[in-house]
Amino acid sequence: MSNKFLNILLTVIIFIYTSELQASWHDQKARGWSWYEKIEEGEEEEENQEEKIQSPSQILKAEQALLEEKMAAALLVPSQENVSSYMEAQQKWINQSALFANSWMKALLESPNLDPRVIHPVSQYGSQIRKEEKRKDRKKLLENLSKTHGLFFFFEGENPYSQAMGKVVKVFALRYGWEVFSVTVDGHGVQDYPKPERDNGMAESLGISLYPALFAVNPINKEMTPLAFGLTALDVLESNIEMQFGSDLEHDYVVN
Repeated sequence: MSNKFLNILLTVIIFIYTSELQASWHDQKARGWSWYEKIEEGEEEEENQEEKIQSPSQILKAEQALLEEKMAAALLVPSQENVSSYMEAQQKWINQSALFANSWMKALLESPNLDPRVIHPVSQYGSQIRKEEKRKDRKKLLENLSKTHGLFFFFEGENPYSQAMGKVVKVFALRYGWEVFSVTVDGHGVQDYPKPERDNGMAESLGISLYPALFAVNPINKEMTPLAFGLTALDVLESNIEMQFGSDLEHDYVVN
């Protein structure tokens, strides 16, 4: 057998063997992709099932929409059938609301820390006690502040509102023991502070443009805190000081 024939035969054998390998690989590849596609279909089915599961908020929105549709139908076509359908749907949610309210009250009994009325009673007697406690806390705060702060009272002596505010400042200072430093911006005093100091530019540096004006001052760090502008009632002044300095005090809750 010639070498040329052997070479041709060897080439044919290699070609056939290689073709079978390629066919086998392609078959496996096809089976692999087919297997992958089945998984994708399975995943898609799972995703569809997940999409069908609605959250509580989605269910509630759907129920609300259904109730609105029934009400609209009853209003537009007030047949006995439409009205009865709406009434039945409405009664369902009235009953559901009653169950919710009942569970709410039970939850408050089981977890009283969730009920603000325990700390801040809303009954008439409880409210009176709370107001008295708050009054004591405010009085203590104002008296303690008088030991570390003073008052700067800026006014226009010829301004009737400044005259009236002078009386408020006087009563406040005597009640809680505050020292008052009175400053006139027009050169005139008021009845309760007839001999004030003349403004030396402090009012302008503080940006005061409305009078009378009242500030608390800490003489140690020179910090000035605004308390009132214009004629201000005594209880409002007390409340303003509590708001500025009494961040640690409890605030009233309003429970309907």
